[in-house]
Amino acid sequence: MCIAPVTSPITDEEMLLRTSYSPMHINTKTGKPRPSCLRPITREPDEENPNKMNNRVSVTRLCYSGWQFCIDHARRHQTETKTLHGFLRLLAGNVKAIGLWLHPKPVADNPYHANMVFTEIDKRHGEELDELESGQLLEKLRLLVNSGEYFTEEEAERMVEAENH
Repeated sequence: MCIAPVTSPITDEEMLLRTSYSPMHINTKTGKPRPSCLRPITREPDEENPNKMNNRVSVTRLCYSGWQFCIDHARRHQTETKTLHGFLRLLAGNVKAIGLWLHPKPVADNPYHANMVFTEIDKRHGEELDELESGQLLEKLRLLVNSGEYFTEEEAERMVEAENH
């Protein structure tokens, strides 16, 4: 586990976890995450400026939280229409290398929370991305998903066992 406080800058060596829920984030043929599992929900307003389009995606700083926290947190956020499927583990340096900004943002139910910020999304809330912007975003999402390592819920449980030994 890391020693620095959770509001400290995110280093290139840190591992980040993005929770993936089924069916919306998972390709049912491959069992792997779709690029959309990392897409900001642009129809919602930005959390800091309600006049702007949301350009953030939540992740958890794994070196602070550990796997068990991530599993428990994800299970608490399941609903009838979204079931925990697994986690995409990303290296912070890879996220930064494709132009995303990482911002520590502890929240009430997740003190290890951070935002991946797609800085190129700079529109007013209610506007839509045009075709070119959507295509560029999709390409970035594919790069991110392909740079990560995917763990099903069962594989994540095995990671907890490994952490405890």
